[in-house]
Amino acid sequence: MHVIEKVKNLRLKGLEQVGLDVVTSASESIMRQILTNAGYNGLEKVMAAKSFSRIPLGIDIDSGDPVDMWKLGVLDPLLGKDHGS
Repeated sequence: MHVIEKVKNLRLKGLEQVGLDVVTSASESIMRQILTNAGYNGLEKVMAAKSFSRIPLGIDIDSGDPVDMWKLGVLDPLLGKDHGS
């Protein structure tokens, strides 16, 4: 979420700005939809996550509270996803 906010501050010209807006909106919508599917107001929870100052941040699906994912041991390492040959 913090990266999305930094990217939104970029000012490009013409269609590049439109493309940037589409990508940032789509990236944010993933978290919003997951939270909505969990029974929360997705927009409200995304806004709460944006205001959470620690990184890496997330929303605890059980409680709906913003949490520090690192402290909870929830990690998403690149090497775990690398399926290259």
